[in-house]
Amino acid sequence: LSNFEPCQVDIGDGIVYHSSEAAFMAQKTDNMDHRRYLATLTPSKAKAFGQTVDLRKDWDQYRVEAMINAVTAKFTQNSELAKKLLETDNKYLEETNNWGDRFWGVVDGIGKNMLGHVLMEVRRSLQTPIE
Repeated sequence: LSNFEPCQVDIGDGIVYHSSEAAFMAQKTDNMDHRRYLATLTPSKAKAFGQTVDLRKDWDQYRVEAMINAVTAKFTQNSELAKKLLETDNKYLEETNNWGDRFWGVVDGIGKNMLGHVLMEVRRSLQTPIE
């Protein structure tokens, strides 16, 4: 379920990324050259490069929506990964980490776990049949 899982991700900006991490990092900037470059990188290199881009003006307000976009695209465009997410049934998903990210994850039991909540939201949308 990791954002570092290699897969094709199209978030609708005309660029296909090779991970949801790169797709997420691309949404941090309005610079299309930087976005195209992110599409060429491994997830870890995309994460590192994403820390250096000029942030879009509304990034703090937009970052959760950006994660929803990247994760939704990942699981709706990659059926084998969607199957893995659906196999978690209704379990609580937590992004536990040891690098200190208490916004997207949880460290030593403390954190907002926003990535876990995004994953559970996307899973709910995949579980809901289209009428």
